[in-house]
Amino acid sequence: MTKNVASQYGPHHIHCNAIAPAQVATKFAANMSKMDQFGLEVAARGVSMMPRIRTVEEVANIAIFLASDESSLINDVAIAADSGWSAY
Repeated sequence: MTKNVASQYGPHHIHCNAIAPAQVATKFAANMSKMDQFGLEVAARGVSMMPRIRTVEEVANIAIFLASDESSLINDVAIAADSGWSAY
């Protein structure tokens, strides 16, 4: 979808990007403590580059960057905000 929107609206100087975070520390995620423990155990075995949960503020900072003039050359990109999980 990101690629389609970016190709259709890019000529009109409209950017389309995606943020793909892994688990983020929210109230909903707090109820998933077993999953958090599983993720940390897997990370401890070397499956993640950064064994921690992302914060809402960290993901929001990516969105703020994409909305700023500093990202004017970025279009048709899915940013994996997953602390390295997608590398494996």
